[in-house]
Amino acid sequence: MSLNVLQSAFYRDLIEGGFDVSNARDLKRVDDLRRARVDLDYAGRPLILLGAGSMMARAFVQYCVDHFNVRAIIDNGLKGGELCGQPVIGDESLADILAATPDAIGILCCGSEAPMRHFQRVWGARPRPLLFYFEVMTTFPKGFDGGVRVNDLLAYGDLEGLAKVQAFGRAILSDPESRRVLDALMIYRLTWDEAALAPVRRPIEHGRLRARR
Repeated sequence: MSLNVLQSAFYRDLIEGGFDVSNARDLKRVDDLRRARVDLDYAGRPLILLGAGSMMARAFVQYCVDHFNVRAIIDNGLKGGELCGQPVIGDESLADILAATPDAIGILCCGSEAPMRHFQRVWGARPRPLLFYFEVMTTFPKGFDGGVRVNDLLAYGDLEGLAKVQAFGRAILSDPESRRVLDALMIYRLTWDEAALAPVRRPIEHGRLRARR
């Protein structure tokens, strides 16, 4: 069973039990899950940055190039150019790169869902880690400057702010399903791990498409 599947099950247990941002035990369980996923040797293992042309991720990409061993920068839209002083290649080269660097860590730097899903499909069910760049940034020094938009989003992980949002949500949401969604969003903001949303995700768009046929 993959780490993602296991973590989704752990997140489901937390959400079903009523995750509380103000509860130290709940916070430790979430942080333990986050650390199990992101505490990797970024300095010692080759990195592959996927969808790295996103402007929001530019400071992150530059930090990785400056401090780590970036083996490949992949962005189909910028293929053949340069980014942060390194050549940009297309995803058709990914299989060869992974064959040559079996210990590589993949990092999704995409700015929207469509390219993220694309690179997840291209990466496939390989056992090596594939992380979202916001997850990796939780391991960076506190002084890291990701740019205005990134810094604003990271600020939403502030515990005091999240506790206020959760308290407000619980005051106005009465049905259990809505409260589970709220708790899942709180966990996601703490971890940036997409698996935290899996227990409450519903295939709305897929259902609508099938209904039209």
